[in-house]
Formats: sequence, C-alpha cells, structure tokens
Amino acid sequence: MLDRWVHQWRRRYACGRIVIVRYADDFVMGFENKDDVQKMLRALKEQLGSFGLALHEGKTWLIEFGWFAALTRQRRGERSPRPSPSLA
Repeated sequence: MLDRWVHQWRRRYACGRIVIVRYADDFVMGFENKDDVQKMLRALKEQLGSFGLALHEGKTWLIEFGWFAALTRQRRGERSPRPSPSLA
C-alpha cells in the first residue's frame, strides 16, 4: 500500500522526481526537489497517522545527496553527509 500511495502522491503533488526503495519494513526515499521533501514528510505523517502508525524519530533522517552534494558540504566546511532529524 505504501508504494501505491507514494505513486499517487507523486503524480498529484510532486514537482520533481521521487524514488522509493523498500526492504522489509524500512524504506528510503530520494527527492529531486527539496520542497517535495517537506511536503511528502507532512503528507506521510498524516497518512501513517490515519492507521495509528508513525515514523520512527531515531531512524528518520534527511540526508543531502546527489551530484553536487559533496561540493555543497565542502563549501559549508563539512566532510561527510550528516543525517539531520527530519521530525523536529
């Protein structure tokens, strides 16, 4: 059901590409557009909440990646990707 819901949400609301990879009860999502990340996070919390479920705060991270992520981190003086809590 998660795959179907993400596919429908992507077609209706996303501005960029979205990729979802699932294994067992975990999943990773990749976003082309940074604004889509925040919109999806809000929608996903609402969708899971309707089933009495929630994202695990300790396992839900936002990590910058892509072609220019390393250069962007280097300009900020960071060495490697650091997960930032997405649920704050």
